[in-house]
Amino acid sequence: MNPDGVDMGHWRHNANGVDLNRDWGNFNQSETRLVKLYMEQVTKHSKGEVVAMLDFHSTWEDIFYTLSPKLKGNYPGLYPKMIKAMKNKIEGYEPNISPRPINEPRINSMTYFFHIYNAEAMVFEIGDNTPSEEITQKAIIAAKAY
Repeated sequence: MNPDGVDMGHWRHNANGVDLNRDWGNFNQSETRLVKLYMEQVTKHSKGEVVAMLDFHSTWEDIFYTLSPKLKGNYPGLYPKMIKAMKNKIEGYEPNISPRPINEPRINSMTYFFHIYNAEAMVFEIGDNTPSEEITQKAIIAAKAY
């Protein structure tokens, strides 16, 4: 969603210098606005349900930002099951999970997709120094968890 920003060395900020994950309420940036319009069209025409949203970021370490366990979307347990599978299948791996407060006022991609589409939602911040083999291993395990 942010190729120009990434090309400039930024994961969260676009070419305009705006943190896209803080633009899910105003939709001032073309990137978030286009995703919003696309999702509106897809759900309007297909009458399909949005099962899940997974937003990838990069930071100092791997962190799973999850919704509060008290919030139940349309596919409860999806992401906890994936995270648990990684923990069980990767020897010595202890996932860093940071559930967001139930009443978090901040609108970001995760809270937007949950509140608008009742979708299971999570942000996975991948560590800058996480080896690519480990990222691949986690992805394969997560994909097979359901």
